Amino acid sequence: MANVSLPSIFQDASAVASEEASRNAGLPGPSGGGARGPRHPKYNPRLAVIAQLALAKKKGRQIDLVADTDSVNVLKDKALYRAEREINLSHFRELMQIFERASKDGKKQLDMENFKRAFGAVLGKGLTEEQMGLLFMQVDANTDNAVDWEEFSTFMLLRAERQTKMREEASIQLFDVPSTMLSFPKLQTRHHEAIIAVIFVPGQNRFITCSREGTLCVWTESLKLQRCFTSICSRRRHLRDTIEDLKPQKEKKVNILRSPTPWAHDCVLMANLNKFAVASDDHEITFYEYSTLSPHIRLDLYDSVALSLHYWVNSENPDNDVASLFFSTDQGYVCEFTFSIAAVIAQKKRKGEAITISLVSPSSYHPASLSTAPLGALGGTLTRHKVHEDWAVKVRYYHELHSLVSCSPDPKASLVVAQRIATKPGGGGGRWSIFTAPVCKGVNTFAYSHFPVSLVTGGADRQLRVWNPHRLSHPMAALKGHNAPIIDISINDIDGQVISLSSDNMIKVWDLRTMQCLQSLLDRMPLESDVPLSRIFFNSSGKGKLLAVSNGIAEFKFKGKSDTQVTTSRTHEYPLRAALYNPNFRQIVTGCDGGVIQVWDALTGLKTFRFSEAHGKAEITAMGFDTGHRRLVTGARDGTIFVWNFHNGQLIRELVKPDSSEVTSIMYIEMNETQFIVATSWNKTVVIFEDDASAARIRPRAVYPNKKDPTPWHHEDVLCCDFCPPFLLATGSYDGQIAISNLQSGHLIHRLKWPGADDKSNPNRSIDKVLFLKERIMMKNAATLLTTGADGVIRWWQIDTAFLIWEMDATQGNGEGIYAMSVNSSNNLLVTGDSQGWVTVFDISLTCIDDRDEITPPNVLSVFRGHLKGIVSIDLMESSFMVTASTDGTARVFTARNNFLPNFSHNYGLGLWRLCGHAGPGLALGSFSSIYLLKSRKTFRRFSA
Repeated sequence: MANVSLPSIFQDASAVASEEASRNAGLPGPSGGGARGPRHPKYNPRLAVIAQLALAKKKGRQIDLVADTDSVNVLKDKALYRAEREINLSHFRELMQIFERASKDGKKQLDMENFKRAFGAVLGKGLTEEQMGLLFMQVDANTDNAVDWEEFSTFMLLRAERQTKMREEASIQLFDVPSTMLSFPKLQTRHHEAIIAVIFVPGQNRFITCSREGTLCVWTESLKLQRCFTSICSRRRHLRDTIEDLKPQKEKKVNILRSPTPWAHDCVLMANLNKFAVASDDHEITFYEYSTLSPHIRLDLYDSVALSLHYWVNSENPDNDVASLFFSTDQGYVCEFTFSIAAVIAQKKRKGEAITISLVSPSSYHPASLSTAPLGALGGTLTRHKVHEDWAVKVRYYHELHSLVSCSPDPKASLVVAQRIATKPGGGGGRWSIFTAPVCKGVNTFAYSHFPVSLVTGGADRQLRVWNPHRLSHPMAALKGHNAPIIDISINDIDGQVISLSSDNMIKVWDLRTMQCLQSLLDRMPLESDVPLSRIFFNSSGKGKLLAVSNGIAEFKFKGKSDTQVTTSRTHEYPLRAALYNPNFRQIVTGCDGGVIQVWDALTGLKTFRFSEAHGKAEITAMGFDTGHRRLVTGARDGTIFVWNFHNGQLIRELVKPDSSEVTSIMYIEMNETQFIVATSWNKTVVIFEDDASAARIRPRAVYPNKKDPTPWHHEDVLCCDFCPPFLLATGSYDGQIAISNLQSGHLIHRLKWPGADDKSNPNRSIDKVLFLKERIMMKNAATLLTTGADGVIRWWQIDTAFLIWEMDATQGNGEGIYAMSVNSSNNLLVTGDSQGWVTVFDISLTCIDDRDEITPPNVLSVFRGHLKGIVSIDLMESSFMVTASTDGTARVFTARNNFLPNFSHNYGLGLWRLCGHAGPGLALGSFSSIYLLKSRKTFRRFSA
């Protein structure tokens, strides 16, 4: 098979040209939310390149400015890569001149023979006749048996563009999330309220979580609970403040020890002191011992509540004795508390009680915008800056910027950067130069990215803003995509990504270099019955992982980077709709609900091509090849139907349905030497399109049943169809009805009925698959149609008389539905797939072939579980191989005798035809080695007239 793509030098030129053309024409560029929107006016692609270089330098990688080519697979003939690797600009000029000279009927086209001759003259020896013929068929997607220069150049350019995008997407690290998961699987914890802080201790490889009610947990790196302390903020209140309120009354007794437990607002680890600092709503910041969580020092803030904490110490100077605790308050103050490390260590408890130190007492309190007060007890100083008119909800000190950053819902002073311009010995104190930036509706959170250097903020206006921390006059970019206020931000410095969390439990991953949304993770748990997500934390150590926390912990690892062996590599991120084998090119084409179509080399299992958003934001619901296997036709949930050249992602034409109902099945047929497309949908009708190679948009040739026809084919939505030449069409519907029609005239021939089809109380009446046994169509008394559906029963029909010959339970009595069924070309092998992922292979060569009274049951060749979830598609290949697709996101290849071959996935390029074992490395989802003969467990039933 020849997979021909544009050479790297031409890819770079085309990429630059398309970028320049888009810029000059004002075409849409990168935007947030994964959608195409207007490019931000300050976006500069050169800055993106510089950021990419800086990021790669940080990773220690070598930068290669030439587009990478796919790795050579030694299983292939090396000559197949000549067209990809050796066509340069001079070769293109020669080919263009050949197209100009060689004309066919004055149209400047090349037929297959002239095409082979031209490529042989330009590239010399190395490409075989078969390889050049396959290339011609790939380019000639309109099947007119001629290729002109425009068709050839468009094919090569579009394929190069798509392959470049495919490689870029493959290089992006995204988080591994099961596509069908409605709610993130959270680790159960001792926390009852929302977690307000997640801390990672690098030296010990531990995570620390603290929740609002004061529960603090210590976890291993693999999230195994080691220690847990509950209600660390609970203690007897200051009696001087509350004793009158809590004094027992005569009529009832009140225990003053049962005063309300203060809520924690933030928690930081002071590693060099071996202590925690916790800010609570009782106007205190408390230092706790790391090992026992007993309180050591309480800092009294008088009438302020600390909302955010940040601890910094100059670890580069071993003789340093000064540390800084930064905190922001509910009165809009940003404070720096510098103290002596030795003085804190020297403080001794008195009678087991914590030492209370008043940071802001009534005598020293004044509401000035800047105040400094010495604190002799700890040998330190408190500096207070009044920088916000509303709550100062977050504060961080970034030493590399020498800046203190805070944010607030205040729309005037939303983001404040205070840059230190003078420093006291030891690194604390000094003078500050303050810069403010207003943001509509304020800022709830921010984070600092090292590569590229930027501040990223989020707030109630649902936008992420990217700022230059040295210039806050205006943001560099605004990223849109969230539908609710943004409440937390984390940075992945490994890949230059920012991760944002909004109050509707939506997590988005953004690329700071291209300013685009890469991935969206939505936790669909019911907000009224569970604690919503409160924080996200990205840990860059090791292989990198993301924690999303509420009162539980959800863990996300990069794809292919889990600590244990990969066991469920997926072909697509979303449930699959189909996996189709193309015998012409020996390729397998897969499509999923996410609108992504991928092309795989059936000989090696390598992905050769990919294009996404085939139907915009709509899900792909049906797929099929044309009769010549040159083109791919897809239908979507929004009713759109497109015809593609699946080798380069070119949209050839659009088929316009009368309505926007979901397409449930689609297939190419040939009738009277003319190709038609038959589509069924959720509107009880069958739509017929005539394949017109000259039209870009095609409207229906016919819609059956005709409006004038008083007899409807179906009373419910049509789910499936199959065609038998010369004109028979079988359709099945949701209510269990099966219709046999004359597609040429549009007349209904038979309506097949089976026992129980009219029972409206039966929820499993739907017919999800109909299948003609075309090799038996001339047999007078043989079963020529198979139907199955949600009840898991296969029914054998004689369509001439509309007679149900026999039925059998093909699911071993487990009641699962069968939604995929296929037969081989000789109609002696039947393969089914059910809703639990089980595959059953039958030998049906002697079943229902005549009118004898005693039915010969099918011989069960093998039964095995091929997928974890339901199978939606089965396609038989050469030599009794089959490819299956499932809603678990995988497509897999098996033999009829249950030899499992490595599946198609993003992470592996495996030799698909290796028969040395049942599974590739780490890809087995169960035991596939056993073959079960289940005839004794099946239920068979024969019907008579």
